[in-house]
Amino acid sequence: MEFSQMKQAGDLIFAMSGRMTFSDHKAFREILLLVGKENFQRVVIDVSRLEFIDSFGIGMLLIVKDAAEQHNRPVVLRKPTGQVERLVQIAKLAKLFTIE
Repeated sequence: MEFSQMKQAGDLIFAMSGRMTFSDHKAFREILLLVGKENFQRVVIDVSRLEFIDSFGIGMLLIVKDAAEQHNRPVVLRKPTGQVERLVQIAKLAKLFTIE
C-alpha cells in the first residue's frame, strides 16, 4: 500500500492506493503518529484508489478510528469501490464510520 497525507479545510486526509495487507503495519504506525500529533477536525481516509483490503487492513482502520476518537475527531471513509466496498459492507463499517 502507498499513502499520501495532506490537510484540507480542517481535515487530515490520507489517500491510500494499492493493496492494504499485514505488510503495511509500519505505514500505519506513521498514520497513527500523525493522527495523534496533527491539529485537525476530522480524519478522512480516501480509499478510492485502494484495490484490495484484507481483515488486517480493516483492523488497522479501526485502530485509526479509536486513536482519532480519543481526540474527539471523527473518521470518514471516502469512496470505497470494488472489493474494498464489498468488505466495508460485509464488515458493516457504515455503523462505525461515516462513508462518503
